[in-house]
Amino acid sequence: MASNDQRGPAPTKLREEELEAEASHWIARRDHGLSPADQAELQAWLVSNPRHAQTFERCEAAWGCLRDLRHLPESELAALLPRPVRHWPWIAATGALAAALALGLFLRRPPVAPAPALADRHYTSAVGKRLILPDGSIAEMHRGSEIVFSNDPTERRVQLLRGEVLFDVVHQADRPFVVVAGAVAIQDLGTAFDVRLESDRVAVLVTEGRVVVSQTGIVGSSRLVRRGEQAEVRTQAVLAAIEIHRASIAEAQKALAWQEDRRLVFTRTSLAQAAAEMNLCNRCQLRVVDAKAGSVLISGSVDAGSIDAFVSLLSSRFGVSAENRSDDEIVLALAGRDRTASFEPPAPPVPADPSPRLVFSRTPLAEAVAQMNLYNRRKLVVADDATGSVLVSGRVEANNVDGFVSLLSIGFGVSAEGRGETETVLRK
Repeated sequence: MASNDQRGPAPTKLREEELEAEASHWIARRDHGLSPADQAELQAWLVSNPRHAQTFERCEAAWGCLRDLRHLPESELAALLPRPVRHWPWIAATGALAAALALGLFLRRPPVAPAPALADRHYTSAVGKRLILPDGSIAEMHRGSEIVFSNDPTERRVQLLRGEVLFDVVHQADRPFVVVAGAVAIQDLGTAFDVRLESDRVAVLVTEGRVVVSQTGIVGSSRLVRRGEQAEVRTQAVLAAIEIHRASIAEAQKALAWQEDRRLVFTRTSLAQAAAEMNLCNRCQLRVVDAKAGSVLISGSVDAGSIDAFVSLLSSRFGVSAENRSDDEIVLALAGRDRTASFEPPAPPVPADPSPRLVFSRTPLAEAVAQMNLYNRRKLVVADDATGSVLVSGRVEANNVDGFVSLLSIGFGVSAEGRGETETVLRK
């Protein structure tokens, strides 16, 4: 009886070929130059499995032989190619010639010029913000955070200048996503993770997938951090090391509690401006069709990530209709009106609570003051750098300057001196 057993290559052989392909890919990237984040990822790959390092060494030796062939004359190079097979000499000769041509082209081809880098994007968030970055990744910015996003052809890089951001990354194998916070680099491996930059430490909490955390300029410092783990680096320590521990559910909830309050508050804000703010927070984009619709003044509060709630608010209270053009676009217009006619926007209702609560968690006083000043006519002034570096925690109404000053006096030993009706100086 004939056997129908059609077996493919053995799994071990397939795995070996995959390892060799991955090792060769790393060697090629290394020869063209690796960034610190690339070096960290390579180091993490090498130490994750002993076979990785063995395969890398074997492939590196083979690539070394190929590099040596560059210096051989064509006569010696031809002598290294397989001799023609006796029965089909023309086939073998053609194959040898094709191999020689391919090898020559590979060794001699000029490097491809990299595409020009795109302009950097600078983002700040005084009251919390949800951003869609140009590559499609999401950045949930805590209050007082600041980032710079570089969307280069070979790498996506975020410089976290201050604050805390939760990233939900669109993975691209050929363009790694790297976050740099102080002297710490975090590279995405298909991930969602939170990064907090403080004056004396950097904390990374991985909520999905994995990341590689490394200290810039320190060889061999790379550590792999998995889902549910938190990495911490004490940046002011003499021999700072990356400490990793399994985060409990309570720890994770506490670390990410700030995300629960990310509402946008509009007070007599033009629809054009409100739509622009919502577009920063959502993949689905709102488009205002004309200037008259864009001039409608709206008031209210809505979750930054809820397009449906925002559209419902416009329809029920401000006479603005919405038309879904696609999954990624909603067109806003004045409902039932001649767009060529003049339109006087109705007086908007005053929101019940126009002042949001500000939540501070080990926030430098200078940053907390900057947030309070956004909501108040009476401005707070920090007397010196030492006062501005005091870390404060607590909750306060955004327009309650007296409550904020009382919190500072009772809980943090910061005194306040009034200078007229519009300025208060804070001093430790």
